[in-house]
Amino acid sequence: MTSNRTADFQKAWDKYAQSTKNHCLALTKNRWEAEDLYHDTWLKAWSHWHKAGLTRLTNAYFTTIAKHTFIDRCRKTKRQPSQKPLVEGSAAMFNAGSDIDYLLKPLVSSLTVKQLGMFLLADVYKWPLKDIAQACQQSLGSVKATLFRARQNVSKHVRGHLEKDWQLADEQALHVQLLVKALTEENTALIVQLVNETVPASVLYSKHMKMQTPAPQALAA
Repeated sequence: MTSNRTADFQKAWDKYAQSTKNHCLALTKNRWEAEDLYHDTWLKAWSHWHKAGLTRLTNAYFTTIAKHTFIDRCRKTKRQPSQKPLVEGSAAMFNAGSDIDYLLKPLVSSLTVKQLGMFLLADVYKWPLKDIAQACQQSLGSVKATLFRARQNVSKHVRGHLEKDWQLADEQALHVQLLVKALTEENTALIVQLVNETVPASVLYSKHMKMQTPAPQALAA
């Protein structure tokens, strides 16, 4: 059932993708900002549709989400100091563990740890790029390049393939569970730790998940 619904969503998204992209460009008047808004619209549209159990997807549905997302961006940019990451409401898209897991599996499989971490910080939490660069100890150019590759991989390997039976290696499964925890608790520091690889994923798992489900290696024993 979930697989069929996801396929229905992707079919509708593909149908109205160009119209949505044109709408994003009309709103932002900037090709790069339009691309960011387009990716954000896909995330929010999929999350809202998945949680609300919607059955009808129209061009107006996607363009309306794009419009409201753009308005929210403008409001937040005006009222938030640049040094403070924008996190308000970001995890509301992922308020159920199963929903997060369902979306994270293809992301973890298709993006590197650095790409996914920066993608989440930029496109979900709306951190300014210079804040990501500072937190992740990267140059601004490196962050832009990583996000460009991440968004390319999302477009090529994730959209249209959400219903695929994604098989994860143990290390990838650890990353999924850590990211589920980070997103549900809005723990961006954990995402940054994963990006910087200051501590092995298995150590982070033991620290953050020791009171929860056993690690994949333990389950396989």
